[in-house]
Amino acid sequence: MKSRLTALLILLLLIPAGCGKKEGEARSRYGDRHYEVPEGDPAFPELNPECWVMDLAGVMDDAAQKELHNTLITDMYNKKLCQVVVLLINKVHHPEEYANAYGRWVGLGEEGRSSEGGQNGLVYLIRPDAKEGKISWAIGTGLPQFTANDAYDVAKKAGDAIYFNNYDLGVRILLEETRKVLESKKALKKGGG
Repeated sequence: MKSRLTALLILLLLIPAGCGKKEGEARSRYGDRHYEVPEGDPAFPELNPECWVMDLAGVMDDAAQKELHNTLITDMYNKKLCQVVVLLINKVHHPEEYANAYGRWVGLGEEGRSSEGGQNGLVYLIRPDAKEGKISWAIGTGLPQFTANDAYDVAKKAGDAIYFNNYDLGVRILLEETRKVLESKKALKKGGG
């Protein structure tokens, strides 16, 4: 009990450290470098609580973003598959590090929400201005059933639409294919396979 109280007091002391940040300055919530914006990349955007398809590059239709959030993202959350954010942003030079740090920075993934425990967050980072490697991802530790190979396969299926600037369709494919993979793996696990 005493150790929990000590941990709570430490957490309460750390929370104000994130307060008072200047506009546009992404500062680590916990003083850990794994939460910081990689050098030379744009500041982290605040997570929009109403829409987790966040198009800062201006390449998607607003209605499509909201519809994808309200259907696919909400469905995956409600089924306890994962919490997923799709971030479309330009001028990111370190995409894998950025996606990983962003997921940590916003606190994506709820501990214990996945069947494996750990953080069940998933970030897809799409860089419309990139010539190659437009799609990157970061997978939370609570999603061991969703591997980097799965993310690669999902991104590959969405790649044509995204590379031909049909971001509405590309993001839909990313989310639909992610849900299919997670649902099939959840069913296999329940079936003992």
